[in-house]
Amino acid sequence: MRRSLFEDERLRHVCDLRTLQEVLRHLYPSRETEDHISLERALTEDHISQLVSLSKHLSGSALECYTWFLRYYQLQNLKLVFNCWKNREERSVLVRYLPNVPEMLALPVSKLMAASDIRAFAEMLPVSEFGRAIERAVGSGESDEGISFRVQAELDRAYFIGLRDVVGRIGTAQRRNVRRLTRLQRAIHDTVLLARVKCGYSPAVEDVLRPLMAPERIARDQMREAADGVSALIPRSLRLPAEFGEREILKLERALRERMHRAANRVFYSAEVGLGIVLAFSYIKRTELANIIRLIELVRAGASGRVIRDSMIPALQSELAYATA
Repeated sequence: MRRSLFEDERLRHVCDLRTLQEVLRHLYPSRETEDHISLERALTEDHISQLVSLSKHLSGSALECYTWFLRYYQLQNLKLVFNCWKNREERSVLVRYLPNVPEMLALPVSKLMAASDIRAFAEMLPVSEFGRAIERAVGSGESDEGISFRVQAELDRAYFIGLRDVVGRIGTAQRRNVRRLTRLQRAIHDTVLLARVKCGYSPAVEDVLRPLMAPERIARDQMREAADGVSALIPRSLRLPAEFGEREILKLERALRERMHRAANRVFYSAEVGLGIVLAFSYIKRTELANIIRLIELVRAGASGRVIRDSMIPALQSELAYATA
């Protein structure tokens, strides 16, 4: 499965395609897709389906852990449904963007979109932890202001708490690599969120810190300071300047994604067959999906092959450098 991913030479070839139709024909030779949104949705659906198919190779606590890991995709769909429900969007708008997922990750979309209020919305969720997260978000603020941020923050916290708990139940032999990857994912999430706080992206600092899942070694006062200066959570090589904006945050997020990809690669090639290698492959698959979607957006913008190759994670070497490496 790893050999079939769009990496290295296979990815470099797609980076040199110049139109969206060429990309579509390369990815889906016998398929017609209306536009880039449909193409990205199809890619996401295939990505999720392939990861779900790995479940049949697991059992016991490893299967429980991996099933919760896959709820990440259910969570992303839930955020999309919630925002469409809150903004009273037409169902057709939601369907255009919402990937179809296997039954184990499905949501009762029609019922959710018809919910009379936010508490009724929460009660209809098939994952009780997510329902309670939304109820906490509602209870933490008296007004509707900032509710979307609070809901997403509480949902993320519920997901990472659940992930931490199921990792704690797997066998000791597999736990080390799995914990290493999931903790890094959580730390990256917190770091980027705190950087966005500094940019004025979110409500008050306390609203951010309360649901935040920071690494255990970081005390609450350090987190508060980090929301002002951020650097307490960021490795020295990735420190942001005193005044920074969206561009610097995007650079930071890219650098952290590369770090996640390197960590997953190390586990993939060093771990024995089991949950560790399955999870590592899943994180590598996320990089593949992010790369292809980024490529599609850059092709639409008319970017050159070189710009596209440089935007991949990790960045692709030039043809000459690759041939002589």
